[in-house]
Amino acid sequence: MLRLSALSAILAALNVYVCRELFRIEYLRHVGSIEAAFISIARYARDHWPDLSWFPIWYNGIPYQNSYPPLLHWTVAAVSALTGSSAALAYHATTAALYCLAPVALFWLCYRFSRSAGFSFAAGAFYSVVAPSAFLIGDIRRDLGSVLRGRRLEDLVAYGEGPHITGLALLPVAILLLDVAMNRRRPHWYVLAAIAFAATVLSNWLTAMALAIGVFAYLLARWPIRVRELAEPAAIGVLAYAFAAPWVPLSTIRVIQTNARTVEGDYSQYTHGLALRLLVLGIVIAAMKFGLERIRASRTMQFGAYVSVITAAVVLSYAYARIVFVPQPHRYHLEMEWGLAILIPFALKPLIERLPRGAIIAVACGAVLLAVPFAKGHRRYARYLLEPIDMTARTEYKTARWIDGHLGGERVMVPGATSYWFNAFTDTPQLGGGFDQGITNQSIRVATYVLYSSDGTGDRDTAISIAWLKALGVHAVATGGPNSGEYYKPFRNPHKFEGALEPLWREGDDVIYRVPQRSPELAYVMLPGDLAPRTPVNGIDVDPLGPYIAALDNPAYPVPVMRWTSQHSAHIEGPVQQGQIVSIQITHHPGWHATANGRDARVYTDPLGQVVIEPRCSGPCSIDIWYDGGVEMQAAWGLFWLAIAGSLAWIGIGNYRARRASR
Repeated sequence: MLRLSALSAILAALNVYVCRELFRIEYLRHVGSIEAAFISIARYARDHWPDLSWFPIWYNGIPYQNSYPPLLHWTVAAVSALTGSSAALAYHATTAALYCLAPVALFWLCYRFSRSAGFSFAAGAFYSVVAPSAFLIGDIRRDLGSVLRGRRLEDLVAYGEGPHITGLALLPVAILLLDVAMNRRRPHWYVLAAIAFAATVLSNWLTAMALAIGVFAYLLARWPIRVRELAEPAAIGVLAYAFAAPWVPLSTIRVIQTNARTVEGDYSQYTHGLALRLLVLGIVIAAMKFGLERIRASRTMQFGAYVSVITAAVVLSYAYARIVFVPQPHRYHLEMEWGLAILIPFALKPLIERLPRGAIIAVACGAVLLAVPFAKGHRRYARYLLEPIDMTARTEYKTARWIDGHLGGERVMVPGATSYWFNAFTDTPQLGGGFDQGITNQSIRVATYVLYSSDGTGDRDTAISIAWLKALGVHAVATGGPNSGEYYKPFRNPHKFEGALEPLWREGDDVIYRVPQRSPELAYVMLPGDLAPRTPVNGIDVDPLGPYIAALDNPAYPVPVMRWTSQHSAHIEGPVQQGQIVSIQITHHPGWHATANGRDARVYTDPLGQVVIEPRCSGPCSIDIWYDGGVEMQAAWGLFWLAIAGSLAWIGIGNYRARRASR
């Protein structure tokens, strides 16, 4: 055990050597990184725990679980709260630790399978300092600038893939505990494996898929196995889902699957021909299994081979031929690297072990010498990547702080990287956010696209944009021209509002404009016929918005006062006549409920995906609305607590029987 601990410490130290500055950096120069969105979620969780059912600050509100799988963000929030550090510093320190521990976890998984400390260490070291994807994919090699540099590090630091790195650190733990559970067959091991499965899924959607691949590869490496052995991982998976259900309910899974087809590329047709592609891949895997069994390949080598071929099929078929197995296939190259880190050392193991002892020592020394330039290349690249900045000098920060101090929490639209960073500094709600896969109201995606792109708007660009902003309850919009300090500059026509909207703040090419709304609130009284008659078919189809916008601006309608009483509830007060409705410019969900003057009120959705309340009042009306997730979330939480209680009872009974048997 001392030897294994020493090897683990060496692997951790090697990775600390590479990324040590990350433990103490608050803000990095990579302001366009998606890590800003994750820092925002962590900051929000820290400040509003445990009121985390509705997420009101993104996309006009979404269920909290749609913001992102929460495990990393909750960990960062806890670190921030316990240490008194900012969410940004806590995020970097936490992800740096997970980056360093991932190769250690891989080492222990390989050792569990092989009982070879040396080759398991080689796998962990390979994973630490070699990026196989740079050798295999030209785009990645050009992005890195050298095959000696680390893609895992670049993805973490430059692209903000903290949740992905977290999931890859937990993935070997989940597979290891699955192996322990299937061999020891004790209740507490099954439960621990299920917890590890759930933790992996609650880290990142990509590693949820990687977990499925890993379990498949593990079972295939054990093959032939009995039917009971197939049932065990299935049961662990069911229990894991029960543990994770409140944060990955079926509705969230459906939303993620739907939106993923059109985020970061058009993957809407990826299922066409998918069955044939999977059949071909299945034949390749079957042939591999036959060949590996013939040469008596170790279980560790087989596991690495199956993970590698499946992930390589996803990644390389897209890189070379644009063949798509899953949406965003290019992002699975980190999983491919993980599989290759296992495969390559253990594929060489039978050859090396045949050598004389002196030759084996020479090979080991040669491997160490070969690793040195890779480790140094990683370190030099880390020094280049890990450059801190003064965030307060950035436009993203200045915009957020000005809005927070001057607009009183009114909803805004901010562009690009500012949208990612915005809620790291403020609770002010915004039209955008940092995880488009979680959007439940497609009108927001339609509106955002045309606001940024101006596609097909012609000379109506300004009018169309203002119509969407008014209809979706936006009170101010920030834009940035070609000389803006904002990172992405997504507005194709950034000056469209000049002369049409009142500028509130200007610094160089960055401007915040007031969007004229009759009320600073999000609730409006109107008639049912004032709602949009249908859902717009695209961003330039704003005719259905006309009656609704006219009602928003109609001075004959009273304006109720809306006050948020929590992050998931609000109180609305004002006169409402019989037959009138209250339109609330927040995203509708079946989990919204309302009462009016103490009586249940009907809540439904309008064609724009926003909340409508039918209060049935005649005169003064006191309305309370709240979100509880609806029947689905009640079932998810019931399943969660049933899993907790059942697991504790199962472990207790199992321990009792074990004590009885040992007497």
